[in-house]
Amino acid sequence: MNYLYKEKVRKYIIENFPLAIEISNIAPIFLIGGALRDIELLTTPKDLDFVVLSDTDEIIKTFIEKNNLKYKINKLGGYKIYNNSVVVDIWNTNDLLKSIEYNIEGLFYDIKNDYIIPFGYYDALENGLRIINPNNNINEEEKIFKRKITLNNYIKNKNK
Repeated sequence: MNYLYKEKVRKYIIENFPLAIEISNIAPIFLIGGALRDIELLTTPKDLDFVVLSDTDEIIKTFIEKNNLKYKINKLGGYKIYNNSVVVDIWNTNDLLKSIEYNIEGLFYDIKNDYIIPFGYYDALENGLRIINPNNNINEEEKIFKRKITLNNYIKNKNK
């Protein structure tokens, strides 16, 4: 991933959820998945998904309370934060790879180190959609359909 792309990602985070930069000073935090693809394709992400590497959600809770953010618990047990016009899902895990289900979702931006990690992402572009973590299945048929459309659209737009 090139330097300009990383700059776009960092700028988008700073403009839409600067709290992630603050959290990165205390714990590893990653922007993952779809927002990274959207930013690369110059489309507006529908939401931002962040993962904090931590055994506890105390870090997230502290920042939410300190900044008086409106939130609710999302369907995966993390926090859905309504920050101006941006919806942010943020949760903690002690295993970054457990936060993805399909290879197309395997794209991470390490905020503290300003580094893109394309785990599984290029595999999806070259070999098609594959499941990486079957334990993350919520509504399997719906998710497979959405991920196939995402992959097909990405490949089509990338080849323009």
